[in-house]
Amino acid sequence: MKTITTDAGKSTLRIGGGSLFSDVLAAIDALNITGAFPLGDCTSVGVTGYALSGGISVLTPALGLGLDTVIALDAVLPNGTIVLNISKDHHHDLFFALRGAGPNFAIVTSVTLQLKDVGDFMVLSQSLPASSLSGCILAASSFAHQFPGAARVDVSLNSDSSLLVLIAATNPEKVIGYLQSSNFSSNGTCPLNMSAVTVGPFWSVYRNHVSADVLPSYENYSSQLRDHFFTEEDAQHVAEVAQQMMGGMPANATGSFLVSVINGALNNFPLDSAAWAHRNAKFAIALYIFGSSVPTSLLMNQWMVRFFPELRKMGNPNHQAIYPNDVNMLIQDPLQAFYGVHLERLDKLKSEYDPGNRIRLLMGLRAKSKKKQKIPFSVLLYSFQPLLFFA
Repeated sequence: MKTITTDAGKSTLRIGGGSLFSDVLAAIDALNITGAFPLGDCTSVGVTGYALSGGISVLTPALGLGLDTVIALDAVLPNGTIVLNISKDHHHDLFFALRGAGPNFAIVTSVTLQLKDVGDFMVLSQSLPASSLSGCILAASSFAHQFPGAARVDVSLNSDSSLLVLIAATNPEKVIGYLQSSNFSSNGTCPLNMSAVTVGPFWSVYRNHVSADVLPSYENYSSQLRDHFFTEEDAQHVAEVAQQMMGGMPANATGSFLVSVINGALNNFPLDSAAWAHRNAKFAIALYIFGSSVPTSLLMNQWMVRFFPELRKMGNPNHQAIYPNDVNMLIQDPLQAFYGVHLERLDKLKSEYDPGNRIRLLMGLRAKSKKKQKIPFSVLLYSFQPLLFFA
């Protein structure tokens, strides 16, 4: 389940279903791979779960989601049937459903990813005063609007009042030229130190400047997707609420509020190419929490009860765009928020591939032929990670 192989031309990577990103990084070295794919920041995350949920990455503006580079899967269906080489040409409906709603339908035993040559990669990571937050959000929005597909820009306010700006991009010469000519924020409210830019081969820059071995990783989060750009008024409001959120952190916990540019190649794929329903997203806005002596789920519950309504307002105007790697009891209609326009199709496919509801997620799809699963109150209170179990 952790075997990782490549083809003769080293243009694909076949990854066993039990592999973590740390395993992939080791295989990249062993196999002398130079091509890249959209991968997460945290090396302890499983590749299969990441890809089946969407997979937002520093490479998303350039290459799309993690699931967009999945070209084949092997899986075991709820009835025990082994299905090999699930792709756009074989078992098309299952290929659609697994990429974006995968945990509802099967146990995936391997994924095959298409690798891309991204050339040199650049990273600029800089700490700024918390007072720069609204200016940096507005600058990131302007960047995304004027220069789509160029870079992932993260603006993160931490509970210790520090502000981190991270710019990660392919085509560094073009991006650096833009940043130098505009100073990122034309009014100087988000000043960047261009001497802090690092440029090099993707895998080297990723390991040393982007992965969670370098940047903080988080135990839990809840996120919204936003399909419209920030005005100056928007940015100021978001900054004020973010500072309230950080000030309201539960005792003994730390966390972050993040605005991240994810547009560009995300929108280059047809909406019906996969079950991920938010192709018009331009930003991900997230709350993170970690590092506490109190169970993280309880802290997240306290925090989210207090601030979730405000977080929802920052996303899409219709409040129906949730990144589906998140279990949150405060979402009124999570399946609609997760799967959007694809929900009806996914409901039908669930009834086809798992009519007995043998695979059940805490906030998962249910085949219409069975009654809805009753979830104990204790589970509702304490669980904030997707649960998978079998009947």
